[in-house]
Amino acid sequence: MQPNLSFYYVFRGLILVVFCVTILQCLYVYYPQTLLVNQYTAKLAVSDLNQLLTNDFPENVKMLDQDDPLLQKYIKLRHLTPPSKLPYNFTRGTYLNGHSQLISQLFRDKKNGTFIECGAYDGVAASNSLFFEIVLGWSGLLVECNPYTIPVLKMKRRKAWIADVCLSPEKNPKTLEFSNPTKWGPSARIGDPIDLKPWGLDTPWTKFEVEAMPLYAILSAINLTVIDYFTLDIEGAEYAILKTIPFDKITIKVIDMEITFYSPEVRSEITQFLKTKGYRLFKSIAEDRIYLHSSVSINEET
Repeated sequence: MQPNLSFYYVFRGLILVVFCVTILQCLYVYYPQTLLVNQYTAKLAVSDLNQLLTNDFPENVKMLDQDDPLLQKYIKLRHLTPPSKLPYNFTRGTYLNGHSQLISQLFRDKKNGTFIECGAYDGVAASNSLFFEIVLGWSGLLVECNPYTIPVLKMKRRKAWIADVCLSPEKNPKTLEFSNPTKWGPSARIGDPIDLKPWGLDTPWTKFEVEAMPLYAILSAINLTVIDYFTLDIEGAEYAILKTIPFDKITIKVIDMEITFYSPEVRSEITQFLKTKGYRLFKSIAEDRIYLHSSVSINEET
């Protein structure tokens, strides 16, 4: 009986295809990281080339300034997830709240704008940016550093970049202590736990270290330099983050920030600081303040 040579050649061809695909995948995944390692080595004299590919936070990364292209590449490799092209993985709705309603009126229902939401939580609950994404076609950046929440956020398949890292209060990366209330994730914060009993919550806290990156470095990594709406709710670290932003290099038209954890004196200081950057206090919503840049044309009906 003659062997089936056609089957043999087809089988051999399939094996060759699988082998080639595997090689290409390895090149795609590891070659960019190898280039990055070599660049770090040349600049910082790293002795252990594997250091930058471990799960630990490399000490030499902390020496990089937020303007450094190497830091931006590191962030993109380690911490950024691109906008999902898959269908949303949650129940659709308009998700219009007091913040998004006011901001959409300011922009006269502008289409295809850009946003940053820091303190994105799970990407849906109490999100100030979701309305703009679903209804008006906006995109941008979601920042969330709680490791218990990040997997849930990514599963929602938002059409925006996701940075799974904390924001640094300085212009270079840091290692920060993170406190997480086990019964109420939205109040997770940098620094020590706080008493949540005034809000009706009695919860234990866990503490651990997290990586923190400058916001400007994250924005540079995704080439986002013009932001229509910046919503900032990170439980008391907002002012420190604002002071790291080079307002002469990026344009932010509207800043919506939480002020719950600031004294009246510090709230006034924030307003004065933003005034020097071309902003004025427009309106307060509960414990949040909305600041408009002088370039924003106000809808008088708002």
